Order: sequence, then structure tokens, then C-alpha cells
Amino acid sequence: MVEAVILCGGLGQRLRPVLADRPKPLAMVAGRPFLEWLILAVKSAGIQRIVLATGYLGEAIQQALGDGRRWQVELTYSREPQPLGTAGALRLAAHLAGGSPLLVLNGDSYCRFHLDQMLALHRKRGAAATLWLQRQPQAGRYGTVELSRNGDVIRFTEKAGSGPAPISCGVYLVERSVIDRIPPDRSVSLERDVFPGLTGSGLCGIVGSGTFLDIGTPQALAKADNLLHEEFMRLQVQPTGLEHGRQYLETSLSVQRRSADACLDQVVAAADAVAQSLKDGGKVLLCGNGGSAADCQHIATELVCRLSRQVDRPAMSALALTTDTSVLTAYSNDSGFEGVFARQVEAHGRAGDVLIAISTSGQSPNVLRAVASAKARGMITVGLMGEGGRLAGEVEYRVEVPDRDTQHVQEALLPLEHLLCDLVERAIYGPPDAGDPHVSP
Repeated sequence: MVEAVILCGGLGQRLRPVLADRPKPLAMVAGRPFLEWLILAVKSAGIQRIVLATGYLGEAIQQALGDGRRWQVELTYSREPQPLGTAGALRLAAHLAGGSPLLVLNGDSYCRFHLDQMLALHRKRGAAATLWLQRQPQAGRYGTVELSRNGDVIRFTEKAGSGPAPISCGVYLVERSVIDRIPPDRSVSLERDVFPGLTGSGLCGIVGSGTFLDIGTPQALAKADNLLHEEFMRLQVQPTGLEHGRQYLETSLSVQRRSADACLDQVVAAADAVAQSLKDGGKVLLCGNGGSAADCQHIATELVCRLSRQVDRPAMSALALTTDTSVLTAYSNDSGFEGVFARQVEAHGRAGDVLIAISTSGQSPNVLRAVASAKARGMITVGLMGEGGRLAGEVEYRVEVPDRDTQHVQEALLPLEHLLCDLVERAIYGPPDAGDPHVSP
């Protein structure tokens, strides 16, 4: 049985401007991390064991994908101690996979490959390595390949030339004897060092067809949803209710874990600002829509009442601008919904007060207008949001969950909101007195 290694340890430097908080293979494409689609593609080829060769932010990949049970595959991890290149990473990971040849995939590109066709040619030619190729109209930025009629590679040139040509798609069958000859503990490239050396001595290629995409640039990543949507839908397996539930909860937990890393400093800074305003006699106003409206009421309740049952304290001044149905409906009917929160900020907000604006997309027009109104009045502005929206750049203090899926952003915000309230309580009234016998458990 063939086993697979996915090379997903690159630094992804060209994507840093749009993907600073995660490794490239975890870029979201069609609602899932890109690497998840590669796992589904490998599974659809009949492979059950996959080694993920990680490097940069490898812990984030392992945390996000786990052991593979949600896709009925077995995932194991090989982590580079320093960048080893594609060949060096394969050499390090190979001891965790069994059999020969190994199917090797680059973790930042996708094409529809046919493992049975690759294996047939590989075995027929007794190949050392077999490459999956596709003809590309403009092949200059890829590895271009020239084949003989029987499938032997005549020439392999990495990222050179221009015009139409077969390109290497980052899917290979590689014999273990080739892997064992890769020098250990140093940076070596499959494309530049290993494959050119096999030309004329067992390097084969097979040309397929279909969509190919390398997500290595911001421009290519931006196109990925549209280009690969139909292809990825083909890979989706409808899970049972239990499997779907497990997958949903694991994804939600992954977003919350990433939020804990990304948002802790942000929450602490926001809580300090809220606490100082309340100490100075200010109040907290909150606005948001839908589920965010419910969050506004939740936070206001925790501040007016109390979060911890072990803290006996006075009320803190907080008002959710989502609750007065007469104001909401009258203003919306007469003047439009986009100003419904800004109008209330105008009525209730004063310099030094706090506006907490909640928007999972970070794009809600009425929330953005409320923030503008608050800033004009000298109020402190705090934004709770998912990534990618305008709100992050409009508020003084942002708490930005590193995801764009609405439900998972909302799920990640709740513990962050509780933490904010807890920090405010502690800053003003001190930590809970767990030993007070007069406080109900």
C-alpha cells in the first residue's frame, strides 16, 4: 500500500502580507484550510497514512489537523529543526512512512492527479521517480519538463523558460532508494538538486489535465476559491451526523486555540481601557447585529450584574444599544438602519466613555458608523471581530479572531468576552474571594 508525505514546511514569505498569522498550508480556501483539501485528495486516491512534513509554524498545523480521524486517515508529523528544503524535509519524514515508492505532494499547490496511472508508468519503466505534469500556457514560474515519447524525462528545468510547456505539479512518486541518497541535515531541493540528477536514469513523467493552482502568491490565493471550488466539492465526503459533529467541534476548538494565542494581549489592553473609563465615572455602550447583538446584551449583563459569583460588587454602567425596540424600529423606519447605533451613541455617549462594537465580519455599516460617531465625541472604541474587515482599522483597541467563518468567530468571541469582563472586575474590585463563606457557591 502506497503511503504519502505532504511537504508543508515552507516559510510562505510572499504570502506574509495577507497571511501573517498562520502557515501557508492553513490558508482558507473554499471554507477549509488548503491542506485539508490535499488530505482529502490523497484519501480519494486510496491512501490511508499520511506524513505531514512541517517546519514554519508546524505546531499550528498539528493543532489544526490533529490525528486525521475526522477524515478516516492517519496523520503523523515530521518537524524540521531548521529549513531543509523539499528534499531534506522528505528525507527527514520518510522514516515515518512505510513502503516504496512514496507519494509526495507539495503542500501549497493542487491538481487532480491519478495515482493508478502514475503507478502503472512508474512500475512499467522501473522508475526512480515519476512526476505528475500538466501543460501550462505560460510555464515560466514553474518547473518545465521535456519528455520523450515513452515518458522518460529528457530535461527538467526549475522555474525557467516561458511559453507553453508541461510543468511539474508538485506530485511525485519517489522510490526509497532515491530518498536514502539525499544528504541528511542540510537544505536540499527535490526540484533543483534531486530530479535533474535523475534525468536519463529513471526519471519519468506523465501529463494529465485539469485545474492546477499554486497558492504561493497573494494573487493566486485570491483566485483559489473560484478556480478550485468545483474541484474541491468533488472531494467532499458527506459525513455521518457523529462525524460531522466531531469535525465541527474540532474546527471550532482550533479557532479558539488560535484566538487564545492571537488575542490575549489585545483583550488585556482593551480591558485596561474599559476599567479605567469605569473608574473615571464613564460607561460602556455596546452595538452589533444578530448574534453580535446578543453578545452586546451578554456583556452588558455581566458588567451591570456580575460575572463571578465570588465577587460582591456594585453595578458597573453598561448599556446594549440593541435592546430598545422603539428606538431601533422608529429610527430605522424613518432614517435607515445604518444610523441606528450612531444615533444612540449621539444620545448617550460622552467623552471618556467606551463603545464596544461587535461585528464578526468587521464590515457592518451601522457598527462602523457608530464607531465614527463615538470617535467624534472623544469616546474610547473597542472592536470585537473576525479577521479581514474595516473595523480593525477604525477602533483604538481591537480583538480580532484569526478566522472569517461567522459561527466559529462567534464561538471564539464568547470566552474572550468573558475574559474581558473578568479582567475589568479584577482591575476595579480585585480578584474573587473564593474563601468567603457568605458567598453562594
